[in-house]
Amino acid sequence: MATNFDALLAVCHTLFPIIRSHGRVCQVASGSGSSTYKKISDELKCRFKNTATEQDVIQLMQEFIDSAKDGSLKDKGWAEASYGTSKLGVITLSRIQANDIQADKSREDILINSCCPGYVATDMSSHKGHLTIDEGAVTPVYLATLPSGAKEPQGKFLQKKQVNDFW
Repeated sequence: MATNFDALLAVCHTLFPIIRSHGRVCQVASGSGSSTYKKISDELKCRFKNTATEQDVIQLMQEFIDSAKDGSLKDKGWAEASYGTSKLGVITLSRIQANDIQADKSREDILINSCCPGYVATDMSSHKGHLTIDEGAVTPVYLATLPSGAKEPQGKFLQKKQVNDFW
C-alpha cells in the first residue's frame, strides 16, 4: 500500500499543482485492480464505484490496512490481495482526480487516466512476463501523448489502449 498507493498520492500532491493546461497524466495501475474488484463484497464494490473524493479513497485504503492488521479481511468483504487492492485504489483515485481537475477552470485540457501495462518481463515479474518492456510501454505512452484537445479518455482505466470499464 505504501508504495503503490500512498507514494503515488504523495507524487500527485507534489506535481498536480504545476501541471499546465494540455497536460497528460498516466498512472500505472494493474489488471489486478479490476480483478480484485470482482472479488470484494457488493458493499465494497458500491463504495469504490461511488467514491467522490480523494479522502473517500484514502479511507477505503486505510480500512483495508486495518482489516489486514486485525485479521478481518474476509469478514469485512475484502479480498486477500494487498497488491490488487492498492491498484484498485490507484484506478479509483485517478477517476476522482480527473473529475477534480476538470472542475479547475484555471487550467484546461488536462487528462488523467490509469492503465495496466500488461504482464511485462521485468524484475517484478521475475522476467516471466510475456511482454517486452517496449510492448508494456504502449498504453502508458498512448495516454501520455494524447493530442491536445482530446476529451477522452478521461478518468478511465485502460488495458491494451482500450477502456476497461469494470465498475
